Amino acid sequence: MTGPVHVIKCGIMTVGKGATPLCYTYVLNDSTDSTELQRCEKVKDLGVIIDSKLISDEHIQEKVNKYVGDNQEER
Repeated sequence: MTGPVHVIKCGIMTVGKGATPLCYTYVLNDSTDSTELQRCEKVKDLGVIIDSKLISDEHIQEKVNKYVGDNQEER
């Protein structure tokens, strides 16, 4: 048995370094409604920021900022 799908938490991200990503429309249907999933450029999952170009700059910057902030509080 599975629980309900929370469409607001769902999204689509095409991952890769190709110049032109393949973009399709994805729709979740239930008995009363159809909802198109929104496309996103980045997602945070299990504390890791992943972007559609597989560049980790934002994730690394977030970790550096947290480390610097934590160490300044200790002084």
